[in-house]
Amino acid sequence: LPLLLLPIALVGSVPLSAALRMATAYVGAAVVTAGWWWVVVWMASGQVFPANALAVVEARDVDGALRVASSAVPLLVAFVVGWVVVGWRARQELGARLLVVAGIALTPLTVYAAANSLNARNFAGLAVLSCIAVGVAGATIVAAARSALSQPSGPRGSTGSARLLPGAAGLGLGLVLAFALVGPVIGQRSVPGIVSDHLADDLVAWLATNLDDGGRIVMPFREREEVALRRFGATQVRLLGIQRVDASDPPESFIWMGLRDAQLFGYSRTVWVSALTDPPATYLVLVGPHPFTPVDLVGAGAADPSIPGLTPVATLEGGGDQAEILHIDPTAVRATTGDVPLHLSAEAAMAWLDQAGGGPVAAERLLQARPIISGEGQAELLTMLGDRVCRIPAPAGATQMVPAGTCPQE
Repeated sequence: LPLLLLPIALVGSVPLSAALRMATAYVGAAVVTAGWWWVVVWMASGQVFPANALAVVEARDVDGALRVASSAVPLLVAFVVGWVVVGWRARQELGARLLVVAGIALTPLTVYAAANSLNARNFAGLAVLSCIAVGVAGATIVAAARSALSQPSGPRGSTGSARLLPGAAGLGLGLVLAFALVGPVIGQRSVPGIVSDHLADDLVAWLATNLDDGGRIVMPFREREEVALRRFGATQVRLLGIQRVDASDPPESFIWMGLRDAQLFGYSRTVWVSALTDPPATYLVLVGPHPFTPVDLVGAGAADPSIPGLTPVATLEGGGDQAEILHIDPTAVRATTGDVPLHLSAEAAMAWLDQAGGGPVAAERLLQARPIISGEGQAELLTMLGDRVCRIPAPAGATQMVPAGTCPQE
């Protein structure tokens, strides 16, 4: 969207009438080129892009993502030099001016992402433009060096810039050549090697064998896009949409909550039932580990899952990852999901209490959902809830926490 501001660069460079014609053509071409994505998002989510993504914007470890190793310092220096050269050329060249305007348009979004600890991918746009600026700077230095070296040398005994010019040109060419050779090596040092995803291969093969063409499955975030792509035209892969949990949301309206990088996300009961039953899907496929994969909710690996209407049919493993495949009974899911307690880890429960302001009111709101708490930190959570809670042992080391006085033995 910020790149729609690019026609501003035309102001002052061409007559106003020509600038308006070029701006109209540019915006029209942008709509034709990218407009289909707005249609796809609207049909899939009923929202206008990018509103569909705002509810699940992730707060990742941006400090870690932006932590610059010493080997990356030359790249940052090259970025700065590139933008300085592009800015100098923008005084007279329309192409350079377009690049500068694009960089300025993306800078506020980059600053916002950094200030709000958003995912490092939000810096990709400006990083790509910086790479273009480096290329422009390199080409400019090479052109200037060629021009300097093609000039006849100064007369014998000449001093000053005439004698220094060939040496400076040679130095510039040497620096550009060194960066062209070493820069890619530096940039690739931290990029992990490509590892074959055997679990995805096994999952795709299992679906091809056990699901008729045109069948439907539901998957959370992990592996969903790859499975949808590889089974395109044969299997409909619906997304189990997760949403960010707000303090004002009733905790009982969610069937599961989880943490990703200190931010609370969850599956609401409405979304859960709709994804699995409207239209009915055959299988729910959960690939983990992943913060959005609710393995504790369905009792991964257990003979009897926590939720009626889901029957385990297969477990695939590979490379430390695991895919749980559960058969869906749409009628049972619709009838019983409302009776399933909220499931979340102790860490997620403490995060919700903190988000809701803490204190007795927040504790009572959480306990009204009669949550089943799993994972480490249950003792600390019980201490936080104090005498407002009583506990009911649950399978797999979990504990159901309910308001005091409502336990069966009381």
